[in-house]
Amino acid sequence: MIKKRVVTALTETWSDDASGKHRYVFRKQWYEGAEEEKSSPMAVVLTIRPTSIEPYSEDLTMLLIEKNVRKLGFSGFIAVNLFSSIESKGTATFKNGNDENSQEVFQTVLSEKRVKQIIFACGSITKTNQLAMDQAKIYYELLTAKQKKMTKVLVDSSGSPAHPLNVRVRNDWQLAEEETLFPNDKKSVKDNGK
Repeated sequence: MIKKRVVTALTETWSDDASGKHRYVFRKQWYEGAEEEKSSPMAVVLTIRPTSIEPYSEDLTMLLIEKNVRKLGFSGFIAVNLFSSIESKGTATFKNGNDENSQEVFQTVLSEKRVKQIIFACGSITKTNQLAMDQAKIYYELLTAKQKKMTKVLVDSSGSPAHPLNVRVRNDWQLAEEETLFPNDKKSVKDNGK
């Protein structure tokens, strides 16, 4: 007996059209059968920076995100970054790592009704780079009270924040509460009450 399966994968990117140096969103979703299930759950995964603005040039980070959000039961993910510039590679370039669209796009992404979890997957950079930590706090503060309850942090087996490329989390994601990312700042990271 032969079994035929039709699985459709959709990829979408949002980037700036002026410089071609900022990718705001990398969205990938999949569904089986002829029609998309419009209510299936998706995750927002926040990492450090994009490597490309192209929708068809997936890097290892995107492949690992896809593999692990599938395991978590999601039908897709929306990847956003602390810094939207593909040229942001360190402290000096992080200073100009976002443009006027970055935060607005992040808020637009969060309005997607299918988003059921927000995962900060930035790794140790938020501990070693103050600009990265400041940016993570800015994005966290943009979340509504309901969205903050959906927020988790990707951690390794020792409980430290991890990036999808971390060898300890490549095959199995462990998610912790957001206090893992902001341990001493719980009082300073305020609920915006939306």
